Amino acid sequence: MKLLWLKRDLRLTDHLPLLRCATDGPFVVLYVYEPRMIAHPSYGSNQHSFLNEALNALECELKSHGGWLLRMHGAMPSVLSSIHACFPFTELHSHMETGHALSYARDKAVSRWCKKNSVVWVEAPTSDTFRPHPQREGWSRRWHNRASEPLVPSPVHMTFPKQELFEQAVPEMTFDDFGLQAPAPSRQRLSDGSAEVLLKQFLRDQTGRYATGMSSPLLAPDLCSRLSPHLALGLMSTRQVLHRIRSVRRHIRNPKVVTCHKAFESRIVWRGHFMQRLEDETSIERHCLDPAVDDLRRPGVMHLGVRMTEAIIETRLNAWKTGTTGFPMVDACIRSLCETGWLNFRMRAMIVSFATYTLWLDWRLINDWLARQFTDYEPGIHLNQLQMQSGSAGLNELRIYNPVRQIKTHDPDGMFVRKWVSELASASIDQLTELGNPWVDPSELGLDYPKPIVDRIKADRFALRTLTRVRKSPESRRAAKHNFNRLGSRRNRGPRRGRS
Repeated sequence: MKLLWLKRDLRLTDHLPLLRCATDGPFVVLYVYEPRMIAHPSYGSNQHSFLNEALNALECELKSHGGWLLRMHGAMPSVLSSIHACFPFTELHSHMETGHALSYARDKAVSRWCKKNSVVWVEAPTSDTFRPHPQREGWSRRWHNRASEPLVPSPVHMTFPKQELFEQAVPEMTFDDFGLQAPAPSRQRLSDGSAEVLLKQFLRDQTGRYATGMSSPLLAPDLCSRLSPHLALGLMSTRQVLHRIRSVRRHIRNPKVVTCHKAFESRIVWRGHFMQRLEDETSIERHCLDPAVDDLRRPGVMHLGVRMTEAIIETRLNAWKTGTTGFPMVDACIRSLCETGWLNFRMRAMIVSFATYTLWLDWRLINDWLARQFTDYEPGIHLNQLQMQSGSAGLNELRIYNPVRQIKTHDPDGMFVRKWVSELASASIDQLTELGNPWVDPSELGLDYPKPIVDRIKADRFALRTLTRVRKSPESRRAAKHNFNRLGSRRNRGPRRGRS
């Protein structure tokens, strides 16, 4: 018998391990609720609730093929021992997984168990990452070649053992079972649309406005594909997405729509790029890629004439997490994220920039909390973006977002801010763009809203000056060269403003 271990690949199409299991004899489809993985500080109830919905949908698909899904609870080696004692399997099939250090340690424990019990573990590569990865040069070509390969078909015939043989199976385990906080009230649900439905709707209705609307926090929820949680759990592979885009593009004659298709496809490619970076450099989970920045924001450093004590850091962090910083766009984005479990890319970058540049908080302080809010949490994207947007990678130009400018550019009528910051429901657009400036007192405008927690202009100048100086150090320059050779994008986008 064979055992198919599902992790972040909850689908029946383009699933090589499933096809391998179905070719010969009976097999069991296994998903394990792993206590240590669920206890990881990056794991939240939004992710867990969407996971259960995906497992239920997959179970229905398997039942339509005469099969069933075995859900177990416990550490992987113990679960495997329980199944093996009941029905000795000779092969374990799964996809490779690019995740945090705990998932890698779990995989090594599974490998040891398989060797000890003479079980052959066959891991199939995903369409996103390469393991082992020979070198960064040529990654894009190799990625596109793999993404262009034919899809792995769904098995026509599948044979399953009797479900009654496995008495240790568990029912669906909710966030309450693991003591997680309740999920976001308006989080994305699988009932809002399957991956196939969402992609079809996106390519049919939204691609003409996608490129211009994806940066708007008000428009993006409707104009973006909303495939990210589906891709994070593997309900659809990136290869499936690219095949669908390219098949549709052949029939498109509108240049504007073609441009939007290519813009969306580029995001899929970048997704693979960042996942590969985590695969190649697992230390980015806890250490800055630029070691010269590693202790730059530690407790005790001076910031704008104030020593950053633990109390001050905690005050700033709590104001950021609760959306009470005194900066309307930042507060609106945080509150929107806590309510919906989602935020568009530009606003994600802005709230990280604000926390790490303006408030001078270490990105590791916001890492886990932010990860728990995202229904679509993907470690490779999340960790790399935290490092990039905080100036900790040393590979990218420093991008310090101005929250006032973001209102003027991406919420010019103030509808998004007023929707999420109830205290500002009656504020005019002129008032919204004035708030956050150090010389403006909200009470003088008749608004019950906090004063800015810091002087943004001085704070941003301090951050730019400090990080620019650090990047000129020999240590930082060596790290930048080393990291570019191992992890940097090879795409030539030409010179940008301010960069030769």
